[in-house]
Amino acid sequence: MELLGEYVGLDGQQRLLRVPCEAPADADPFQGLLSGVAQMRELVAELFDPLVQQEAQDREAAAAEEADGSTPNMRLELMTLRTRDTCSSD
Repeated sequence: MELLGEYVGLDGQQRLLRVPCEAPADADPFQGLLSGVAQMRELVAELFDPLVQQEAQDREAAAAEEADGSTPNMRLELMTLRTRDTCSSD
């Protein structure tokens, strides 16, 4: 079993995220799935952390510009994370 995700960054570059959902033979099968979900969550957090930091800095800068009476620059960014669950036994 594995979890697959596809990350498309702001630059348009795609990155495949793949996490195994393996559990020891004597363990509950859902334990492997839970472990895989936790690993995928960590990968996604690592990908988004720099973006969250940048957004916080942008908001601070926009608040400072607004306090000065200037008009902040508006921008639209598109980023998608599509996750496809392929947890099936091979």
